[in-house]
Amino acid sequence: MTTSLLDPISGALLRFPENDLAIRIITLFELFPELAGFTVDDGSAISGGSVSVSNVRFQNSIRDDKRAEIVRGMRAALEGLLREHPHTRELLSGRTFKRTLHHLLDTRGLRAQGEEV
Repeated sequence: MTTSLLDPISGALLRFPENDLAIRIITLFELFPELAGFTVDDGSAISGGSVSVSNVRFQNSIRDDKRAEIVRGMRAALEGLLREHPHTRELLSGRTFKRTLHHLLDTRGLRAQGEEV
């Protein structure tokens, strides 16, 4: 039997939904290395589990079909997050996420755990 004392990460995720969101955003950037940043549109655009994104930026120029594929993948990942954790809707709404910020958070997290970056 695991308790939150024995499993501090899952306990932190339950207490701080922002942590789960940060981990999911970092994972999203890892899934799509071309992605530089994006904005999740305001709450009116997040309805019934559907997510609208805008200001999607890429690190390099990419083909239109690849761009559309990445945006579809991003939406699917964010919609999955909302299905699993509906409380993150308010945390996502109207926010801009950038690779540089989330890479920095990931790097600090690894250093805090004593791992090589």
